[in-house]
Amino acid sequence: MAGLEKLKKVYHQWGGATTAFFTYTHLSHDLCIGLHMALLPLIREDLGLNYLQAGLLLGAYQITAGLSQIPGGWLGDRINRHIVVAIGLGGVALAAQLVSLSTNYYSLLIILVMMGIMAGAYHPSATSLLSSYVEEGRRGKVLGFHLVGGSAGFMFGPVVGGLLAAILGWRFVFVIMSIPALVAVPLVLRKLRQQKRASDAASVSKAATSSASPAQPISGRITLIQVLRPIAIITTLGVLTQLVIGSAAGFIPLYLVDRHSIAPA
Repeated sequence: MAGLEKLKKVYHQWGGATTAFFTYTHLSHDLCIGLHMALLPLIREDLGLNYLQAGLLLGAYQITAGLSQIPGGWLGDRINRHIVVAIGLGGVALAAQLVSLSTNYYSLLIILVMMGIMAGAYHPSATSLLSSYVEEGRRGKVLGFHLVGGSAGFMFGPVVGGLLAAILGWRFVFVIMSIPALVAVPLVLRKLRQQKRASDAASVSKAATSSASPAQPISGRITLIQVLRPIAIITTLGVLTQLVIGSAAGFIPLYLVDRHSIAPA
């Protein structure tokens, strides 16, 4: 019993069911977006692509997904973040479904751009939303575990996707691997309804006990420059790191196929 109580305490410290839920949503999201990189040799072989076209397929998603984080975060600040997270999950899953229907290079390129746009809706709102569920003292552990979900998606997606692609073909892999993200959408919206009921109850309680003292005016708005200045160096380093590591990692599957004669499947 003591061991079980200790396990429950650790589970609570790491965010409990809320963290587990958001870890699943992150995993389901990144299951979809890591596939085209791993399946690039099969896609190239099927569509008869050269290196430039294969690189543009990677860049179409990566660049769009990076830039779309900004409007995705802006949108999350203006409407309910649960809805934005659901849009991101559903949009990426539906784009993955469309990948299976692409008939040529250009249609696939457009679909990957659409996937990148939808991907920008998830991360800013999910991180901010998860932070709001836990107190400051536990946020580091909880957010770290949330990131593990994304890493697990990037790890299991190519492994499972590669095995399925060898049997069913690369198009069916996108259909199958998008199912967890589609399942996550109604779960996120259900979480929204639960939070709304809890928020309404808290508002009623607060209104019943609050005093009639006037609200204090907000001092002043923070400008965009004030927000960006402290994180400019970190952002620049992150961009440069992705330019180098992301570009190299994207071509590893093609390198293994062309240089070491490994079968695409």
